[in-house]
Amino acid sequence: MSIEQFNTTDDTYPEQVTVQQEALVGLEEEVTGVPEKTQPIYIAITIAHNEEKFIEKNIKSVLSQKPQPTLYVVVDDGSNDKTSSIIERYPVLHIKIEEPRLFLGSMNMHRALVIGIKKATELVPDWEFLLKVDADSIIPRDYFHRLYNQMEKYPNLGICSGVMRGGKIWEGRASDGAKLYRRDCWDDIGGLDQIVHWDTHAILKAYHKGWNVTAFIDIEYEETRTSEKEKLYEWYITGLTRFMLGFPFYHTICVGAIYLKKKPYIIGSFIMILTHLIQIIRRRPLPFSKSYYEFIKGFFYIETLKKSNIILKELGNFLNNHIRVGNK
Repeated sequence: MSIEQFNTTDDTYPEQVTVQQEALVGLEEEVTGVPEKTQPIYIAITIAHNEEKFIEKNIKSVLSQKPQPTLYVVVDDGSNDKTSSIIERYPVLHIKIEEPRLFLGSMNMHRALVIGIKKATELVPDWEFLLKVDADSIIPRDYFHRLYNQMEKYPNLGICSGVMRGGKIWEGRASDGAKLYRRDCWDDIGGLDQIVHWDTHAILKAYHKGWNVTAFIDIEYEETRTSEKEKLYEWYITGLTRFMLGFPFYHTICVGAIYLKKKPYIIGSFIMILTHLIQIIRRRPLPFSKSYYEFIKGFFYIETLKKSNIILKELGNFLNNHIRVGNK
């Protein structure tokens, strides 16, 4: 299959990428030949880096949706395994990023999402919904349909998801593994900003703009690997990003109490809390608007009050378990 090269015109990511030319021509004919609307117009996107173990099941699950996405974009973010050859077997828009990878994995995904969504929007400019599915996520056939029904039921719902099978999620959040964005909300928040926890920031921006966000616990999907932070620098980045996003310091302390039981246990929470505190002492400049931070301050104050019982329960369980171990 021949390859077409083009340069993105996005000032943030001016990298060179490639698109499978024959697939692109066929997809352009398909998406421009859509008759009058009989179903929701939505695009789907998956970012893959060395995902040969998971990507095939992922693609099949997205293509099995009823209705199918108007366009499904799969971005190969510099894989050096069989990921690319597996993607080529399926009727998707295959984009390859060939630039050197960035240090932080989340910023590689951000770059790939920006490039992929931009190209998808060129091909399907009137899309109404965006379904983002991680490469290790497998969604049931009715996943989009059920989320779409909820979007139709609640016009102010801007971002939503199901829940990873066997997993938990905070109230008022949406699961990162398989998330649906409403176009009006996406445009309102200006898409994804170039910050490490861009997915969390998108949710906070949605609340700031008056949208609602939720995860429906009766809609499940499968995630084939865990994504817990085990490397110490990830906890440092989390503490730094929480400060940049406007999380109050007391909120970071409360979340640290919940994370005490996660690897690397106490030290991870300590690094996150200490990093946040250091940024406050240094008075590091904040990147977003004053109105955003004023809203976030009130938002997290209310959230902390609502979830104080959960925080105290988790902290109590942790202390009880370690006191018992110490007494043995």
